[in-house]
Amino acid sequence: MTTGSRDTNNVIKVLTKNRISRDIFRTLAHEWVHEYQRTVLGRERGPDIGGLNEDEANALAGSLIKKFEKKFPNFEEMMYE
Repeated sequence: MTTGSRDTNNVIKVLTKNRISRDIFRTLAHEWVHEYQRTVLGRERGPDIGGLNEDEANALAGSLIKKFEKKFPNFEEMMYE
C-alpha cells in the first residue's frame, strides 16, 4: 500500500504511522476524490502516476486542505502534529 488506497468494496485505507495530521488529511481527501471519480462520475481507475484522475485527485486534495486551513486557522497547530 502507498499512503492511501481504496479496495473494490469502496473501503478507503490511509497510512497514519509517523505522518503529520495535515498529510493524513490530504491523503484522505485524495482518496475521497478517487471515490467520487469512480462511483459518481463512473470513471475507470487510470494510471497511478499522472493522468486525469490522479492529477485531479492531487489538485483537489491540496485545494481542500488549504481551504480548510484558511477557514479554520485555529487548527493550525493540530495540522502539524
